[in-house]
Amino acid sequence: TIGLVPTRQRRITVEKCAINAVMAGCRPEYLPVVTAILTAMLDPTFNFHGSVTSTGGSAQLVVINGPIRDQLNLNSGVNLFGPGNWANATIGRAVRLVLINVCGAKPGVLDKATHGHGGKYSMVIAEDEETSPWPALHVTRGFPVDTSTVTVFAAEAPHNVQDHKSTTGEGVLCSIAMEMASAGSWSDGESAVIVAPEHARLL
Repeated sequence: TIGLVPTRQRRITVEKCAINAVMAGCRPEYLPVVTAILTAMLDPTFNFHGSVTSTGGSAQLVVINGPIRDQLNLNSGVNLFGPGNWANATIGRAVRLVLINVCGAKPGVLDKATHGHGGKYSMVIAEDEETSPWPALHVTRGFPVDTSTVTVFAAEAPHNVQDHKSTTGEGVLCSIAMEMASAGSWSDGESAVIVAPEHARLL
């Protein structure tokens, strides 16, 4: 057993994860990542029920770190959130199918998102640790650099920050800050900022 969703007494098992992973098109070696994501979501600090049922319509943004990125050929570069990578797409789809088929989070039934967004199909990315000028996310969270981890974040649809004029890190940060301020929400939630390689170099 991976865990119990206490609000509805739904039990998530490895067997159920495997069935939904096959339906999503996952390869067998992806299953440990799928189960790790669901384990992370069941941590009380994540607020599993709220993230799945809210009218705000958040989706699970998953950041994968460590050696598993290369082992599974996860995309950490160009078109990071887009189509074209089998591992990124099917891992996210497997998690969504578990939420629907095991936890009952069917749109309009338990999933009460007003609009929803495309990230509910899949929003799984890997961090480009090798070219990043900063320590990897999992390292900043206390894990050894050679450990494979998943970080789960209940996220709105992405807001693409278009800045083709800034020539300094300060300019890029101002653009990001303005976009974050304009998102407009009464929520006291956090923001996840994904920085493109050219902007990372400026910063």
